[in-house]
Amino acid sequence: MDEKKTWALRLMEYLTGLRNVEALTLGCEFLWNLSEVSFALEPLQTLLCNLRYLTLEVPSVKNCMCGMIYLLQNVPNIEALVFKTYGGWLAEAEFWNKEPSYQKIMETDWEENLLFDYSILYKLRTIEFKIFLGCNSEFRILKLLLKAAKCLEKIDIIASVIWGGYSKKICKQLLVRFVISTSFSKYINIVIILLNLCSSVDR
Repeated sequence: MDEKKTWALRLMEYLTGLRNVEALTLGCEFLWNLSEVSFALEPLQTLLCNLRYLTLEVPSVKNCMCGMIYLLQNVPNIEALVFKTYGGWLAEAEFWNKEPSYQKIMETDWEENLLFDYSILYKLRTIEFKIFLGCNSEFRILKLLLKAAKCLEKIDIIASVIWGGYSKKICKQLLVRFVISTSFSKYINIVIILLNLCSSVDR
């Protein structure tokens, strides 16, 4: 059997062994490995139905995107999702020097090619981004979650402290552009919460 397929089976067995946990934190190494073999992964035969609180600690959303999406497809009863992300100086350079992320993301429905089951996150109520940089990948996963979560009540976005005095201004501009560029009228309450949070994102 191909080495990566064997590794994919082991990761799936590991996740299946966690089927009874209610709270789970996964780090970057596991999510990166999951992403590396995403082409060989199959839906878990036993979903993580007891999982309610999930924390994902990743240095870069981009490098772990496939693994995170696969994981989200297998946690139907999750209520709270926390991202602890920081892509380091490379992520900052990408953010500052390239075309603003929201333009490309809003113009192309990249997520339509993911075959994502949008009914799977119907119980998700809270999303939190810690050390939010505003990078392309962060907005992609945020857009995906907004489309999938039908009962979402609150989104906390905490900007990276390295932004200093600019954190509030930048985060607010990005979020306003994001909201204007989408047509999620059903999320009007979340939009208000997002904009209100911008006054304290650099706490």
